[in-house]
Amino acid sequence: MQETEQANAQASSQKSGNPAWGSRRDGTGVSGNPLGGASRKVRIEAEARSLASEYGGLDSLPAIDRALVMQAAAVLVSRPATPEEQTRAANTVRRIIGDLERRAERREASSGDLPQPRVLARLEQP
Repeated sequence: MQETEQANAQASSQKSGNPAWGSRRDGTGVSGNPLGGASRKVRIEAEARSLASEYGGLDSLPAIDRALVMQAAAVLVSRPATPEEQTRAANTVRRIIGDLERRAERREASSGDLPQPRVLARLEQP
């Protein structure tokens, strides 16, 4: 009986996980990352601005194209764990950028502007 009580006391005193995080029960629940979730958003925003620079900048894009650029940037910022996931991510970005280029070509054809540089050519270079 005493062994069971002792084992229960030890089990309840041991906490799992990162002690710096605290627990949700005591309301701390703070990660050790000083930037928190904002760091991922900042990286996605920077990558999106880089991709959109080929099309005149993120702010000049229509809403649908801006959403596509943000989606491609989120995939590029992610860190696929397996080679299969890396291939899927690369194919997804290629497909999204292809959609952007087709939409840009349609806009250029309707407006008569000069063609803009293409992102796919930049991505395919080693």
